Amino acid sequence: MHLQRMLPARLVAAFLLLLPALTGLRAMSVIPPTFAELVAEADAIVRARVVSIQPYLDRTPAGEVVRTRVTFEVESTLKGRHQGGLTLEFLGGEVDGRGLRVPGMPTFASGATELLFVTRQGAGLCPLVAAAHGRYRVLTDRTTGREFIARNDSTPLASEHDVQLPFSNAAALVRPGSAGLSPTVFSARILAELERANGNRQTR
Repeated sequence: MHLQRMLPARLVAAFLLLLPALTGLRAMSVIPPTFAELVAEADAIVRARVVSIQPYLDRTPAGEVVRTRVTFEVESTLKGRHQGGLTLEFLGGEVDGRGLRVPGMPTFASGATELLFVTRQGAGLCPLVAAAHGRYRVLTDRTTGREFIARNDSTPLASEHDVQLPFSNAAALVRPGSAGLSPTVFSARILAELERANGNRQTR
């Protein structure tokens, strides 16, 4: 039986994330979520600023693995109860000349502002829903000074429904010159989806 039919999609993603640590592979594959799935599967949705990045060597039963601990200062919360500091751990990084690079794993820069869809299911692997599909960059247009939302690959997010585009094809599918959603608009659509989903639960 096909693995994706045996396990929920996000668990398949977690399993595939774990393979690099266990087998030495350096690839990652996840199933892109719809916007509704992205919002529903997040335990927390926050806008946060990166304040520190700390790679370290983790000794596990499967061997030594490099992980990176990223600490954020939460600026606002759309779902969940996170306030103040938030620390997440990601598989991969480099420490003492030893490194583990997982293509597709989100990486961060100090001072960057992010909108994150956090999940407990990815503990020790990637704590974001569907890995890079759960990370949205808050960037500033150098010409206009306008903030906009970009995907993990820096492609502007023109619509909330574009979260389900594969990264390999995302740049080609975005209309030339299209602007990314503003953080205000993207946040409003996340809150509207949360309200819609909550209304559906109450009517059942």
